[in-house]
Amino acid sequence: MTPGRISAFFANMVRSLSRRAIAALGRFPVAALALVALCIVANLEHLRSALFEADMLARVAAALFAGALANVWGRLIGESRGRTDLGAGLLAAAGGVAAALLVYAAPAISLSAVPCVAALALGLTLAPYLERGDSLRFWTFTLGAVVGGTVGFLAVILFVSGVWAILAMVETLFGFGLPSGAFDHIFITAFTFVGPLFALGRIPTRFDETVRPGEGERLPAALSALVDYVAAPLLLVTALVLHAYGLRILATGELPANQIGWIVPSFCATVLLVRVGAHPFFDEGAVGATRVLRRVWSFMLVLPLGLLAYALALRIGMEGLTAQRYYGVLGACAVALVLLMQAMPRLAGDIRLMVGLPLALLALSSAGPLGYAASVGRSQALRVEALLTARETNPPAAWRAEMGSRLRSLEDVDGLDRLIPVLDPATRAAFEAAPRGSEVEVLVTRLGAGEAPPEVRRVLTDTQTSSLDLDGYDRVVPALDLKPGMPIRIPGQGPDGASLTMAIDRADIVLTSASREERFALAAALADAPAGEHPAGALTRDLRSPSGRRIRLAVQRYEGAGRPERILSLSATLLYRSADWRVR
Repeated sequence: MTPGRISAFFANMVRSLSRRAIAALGRFPVAALALVALCIVANLEHLRSALFEADMLARVAAALFAGALANVWGRLIGESRGRTDLGAGLLAAAGGVAAALLVYAAPAISLSAVPCVAALALGLTLAPYLERGDSLRFWTFTLGAVVGGTVGFLAVILFVSGVWAILAMVETLFGFGLPSGAFDHIFITAFTFVGPLFALGRIPTRFDETVRPGEGERLPAALSALVDYVAAPLLLVTALVLHAYGLRILATGELPANQIGWIVPSFCATVLLVRVGAHPFFDEGAVGATRVLRRVWSFMLVLPLGLLAYALALRIGMEGLTAQRYYGVLGACAVALVLLMQAMPRLAGDIRLMVGLPLALLALSSAGPLGYAASVGRSQALRVEALLTARETNPPAAWRAEMGSRLRSLEDVDGLDRLIPVLDPATRAAFEAAPRGSEVEVLVTRLGAGEAPPEVRRVLTDTQTSSLDLDGYDRVVPALDLKPGMPIRIPGQGPDGASLTMAIDRADIVLTSASREERFALAAALADAPAGEHPAGALTRDLRSPSGRRIRLAVQRYEGAGRPERILSLSATLLYRSADWRVR
C-alpha cells in the first residue's frame, strides 16, 4: 500500500469516526457525558493509582455505565414512538441521571448493581419494541446494532493500534516520542470513550426495517449457512448426548455429576440464542438440520431442564443457596417460562419474549426479598446457625471447611450482619469492632472455622537397653511395635495355649483374650515424662486396668500427639501374668 493510500485510509477513518461520534453526541447527550466522565475517572485512576478505593471505583464506573445505558433506553423508546422533541429528550436524560444515582447508592438501598446493569446492557435493543413491532423487526434492528457496534469497536482498535505503531516507529527511528505512560492513556481513552461513543453512533435510527433471507443480503445468507451446517447439527447431537445421560440417571438412580450445574444452563442458553439468532431462517426456508431443530427445539429442553432441577435440589439441600445456584434456579425458571410460552398460540415464537423474560428475571434479582443478595443471605445464615448448633469442642476438618465456605458465601452478598443475633457476646463484639473488609476473617477465627492448629507431637526414647525385673510376671514379649489400627496377635502365651491381641485405642493400650478385654492408660502414665531421651529403665511403667489386672511395659520409643494426647506409635517390651488371662 502506497503512502498516499495509507493517508487516505486514515483520513477516511477519522472522518467516519468524527461523523458517528457527532451523531451519538446529538442523539444520546447524557450517555456521551457519562462516557466522558468514565474516561476521565479511568485515566485519573491510572495516573494516580490510589485516587479511589477499589469498591468506590467499581461503584463510580457502574453508576456512569448504568446512566449511559438508561439514557439510550429512554431515547430509543421515545424515537420508536415518534417522540424526538425536547420533552422526550429531557425525560430520557432524567432517566439516565436517576439510574446513575440508584446504582451509585446500591449498597445503601440493598441493590445489587451487577445484575441490574447487565440486564440494561443485554436488553438494549429491546427498548424500541416494548409493546410494539414484531419479532422480525426486532431481529433486524438487533442485527444492525450488533454489527454496527462490532464494526465500530474494531475500527477504533485498528485506528488506535495504528497510531501506537506510528508513534513507536517514530521513537525507534528518530529517538523521541511520547512518554511510555501515554500509550496506556491512549488505549484507556479508546476503550472507555471513543469505542463506546462510536458504537452508539452506529445504533440504527429506523425501527420498521426487515431483512429476510434470499433478498440479496450477504450477512443474512452467511448467518443462514452457519445455522444450517454448524449450529443446528451440533445442537441436535448435544441434545442426544444429554438425553442419553438423563435416561441413564433415570435407569440407574445415580446422582447427577457436579458439572450438570454449568453444562445444562450453557446448553439451554445456546439453544435459545440460536433460536433467536436464526428466527428468519426458522420461519422461512428452513432446510436439513435447521428444519428438524425448528420442530424439536422446545421439546429437547424439557429433560435437561428436569435434570438441572434435580441436581440443583440436591446441591441446595446439602449446602444451601449460593450465588451460582441462585442463578441456576433463575435460569431454569426463565427457560421454563419460555417453554410455557410456546404452548400459547399468540406468544409462541415471539423472540422478544425469549430475550425479555430472562432479562426481566435478571433485573428482578438485583433487589427485593427474592433477589440474589436476600435469598442467598437467608439461606446461608440458616446453614451457619445449624452448624453453630452442631459445633463440637474440637470441630473436625469437615465442619471447619463447611463453616468457612458458608461464611464466605455470606460475605459475597454482604450478609454477615445476619449472623449478629446468633453470635455469642464476645464474638459479636469482635465482629463489630473488626476493620472493614476483615469481618469474615474475624468470624472464621472466632468460630473455629480456620485451619486446625498443628498437633504438638511428643517423642520419648530410652537411651539403652536395660535388664527387666520380672517381679512376679511370668511372661515376656519383647520387641513389640504398635501403631493405631494395626493390632498384634501374641499366640499361645498362656498356660492353656490362650492367645492375646494387643492394640492401641487413642490413649490406651488394649489387651484382649478370648474371655476378656482390658484397658491400660499408657498416655496418662507417661504424661510426666518430658519429650526427648531418657535414661535406661526410666520409661518402664506398671499399669493397672479398671478391673485390677496388671502389666508392665518397658518403653523403648513412644510418640504421641494432640490434646488430649493420643498414641501414634509404641515400641516396647510387655510383661504380664499368664494366670490373669487363663480361659475359664
